[in-house]
Amino acid sequence: MTTRQNAVTGLVVIAALAAGSALISRVPGPQEIALAPFLHAGTVGAPIHLRTGEIVVDGVQASTQVRQGAITASTTGHWLVVTLRYTAADTPASLAGMTVQSRDGRTYSLARPFQSACGVGQPGVTIACSMPFELAPDALEGAHLRVPAALLGGGEGDDIADVDLGIDAATAARLAVATEPVRIEAVTVVGAQRVGGTP
Repeated sequence: MTTRQNAVTGLVVIAALAAGSALISRVPGPQEIALAPFLHAGTVGAPIHLRTGEIVVDGVQASTQVRQGAITASTTGHWLVVTLRYTAADTPASLAGMTVQSRDGRTYSLARPFQSACGVGQPGVTIACSMPFELAPDALEGAHLRVPAALLGGGEGDDIADVDLGIDAATAARLAVATEPVRIEAVTVVGAQRVGGTP
């Protein structure tokens, strides 16, 4: 084998080793796999089943002002109020740790000072609640609601509902000019399902 062939062979081997090393570095390790959430994709109006219960997002409203009781809050961005229903499965459970994610990956948490937690749901009893998120105006289009099955762990290695809120460019433009205050309703019981053969 000539020196030139040796050099070419050496370069090929080095390139193959580099490619193999890059590939291995991209393969998730056991810890990363264990912590990866189980995403359940859904849309507005469609039930999404998590291990702790079922959620249905009924719709969204937006405004520069939101009101709950005697508290009114304004923003230079936009309030996005998500209305949803939740039915706990086998044991009492609550929804917590919800976020809205923008199309480019920004994350928005529930806003204070509002009492916006959905409360504890009893098995088979459907509750409804309104959740206010303060967003930048350019975060409306393509926004998704993320709902972990349980707050503990923030969804790591657990079920997470990923709901496309259906905000396209036209809807985002309409929501972005809304200024009429949106009222955040208290948690309400809206119905019950049959659990274990009982009404």
